[in-house]
Amino acid sequence: EYDLLQQIGRMNIRYPEAHFYIDGYTDNTGTAAINNKLSRLRAEQVAILFRRAGLDSRRFTIRSFGMSNPKCGNDTESGKACNRRVEIIRKGE
Repeated sequence: EYDLLQQIGRMNIRYPEAHFYIDGYTDNTGTAAINNKLSRLRAEQVAILFRRAGLDSRRFTIRSFGMSNPKCGNDTESGKACNRRVEIIRKGE
């Protein structure tokens, strides 16, 4: 957590006026409804870190994508772990 807070702080210095999307994802285990909720909770946890690092909550938007847009295959445990993620995207890119 400390390393992530440092990274967010550096991002804030590098892009002091930027706005961000905090996008949560899950693997394909469970129902779509559960995964949408889980991906939102995952993104909200990162948003808490953004606020702790000093970013105004008006500078980021939380989005949840559930099991859509997998980055890796869901047929192995390592692939599922890869899909349980949060991505931070600077708006306008």
